[in-house]
Amino acid sequence: MSPRCQPVVFDGWRSISISLYMTLVGYAVLVGVPVISTAWVELLGFTPEQVDRTGAYASLMPGAQGLGQIVGPNIAASMLGAGMGYSKVFAVCATAAMVGLVIYGAMYLWLRRTIPALARAT
Repeated sequence: MSPRCQPVVFDGWRSISISLYMTLVGYAVLVGVPVISTAWVELLGFTPEQVDRTGAYASLMPGAQGLGQIVGPNIAASMLGAGMGYSKVFAVCATAAMVGLVIYGAMYLWLRRTIPALARAT
C-alpha cells in the first residue's frame, strides 16, 4: 500500500490563482514605481542632482532594497520555523512599514528645510 499525501490548502486553484495575481501585481508595482517617479521628476522639473549632488544615495537605494529582499523572507521563515505564527510575522511587517513611514516623514521634513519647492511637490 502506497502512502497517500494529504491535500494541502495551498494546492487548490484559488490559492494558486491568488498567488499568481499577487505576483503580477508585485511586478507591476516593481516596474511602475520607477516609471512614475521618473515621470514626476520630468513633469515637476526637478532632477536627482538637486537632492543628491554626489549620487551616493541613488547608488545605495537598489542595494538597500536588495538587502531587504534577502533579509525579510529569511526573518519571516525563521519566525515561522520557530513556531511564532503568522500573526507575529505580520506584526514585524507592520513595524517595518511604520519605520519606513517615519523615515519618509523625516526625509520630508529635511527636504522642507533644504529644498522647500521639492517638499511641496511631493
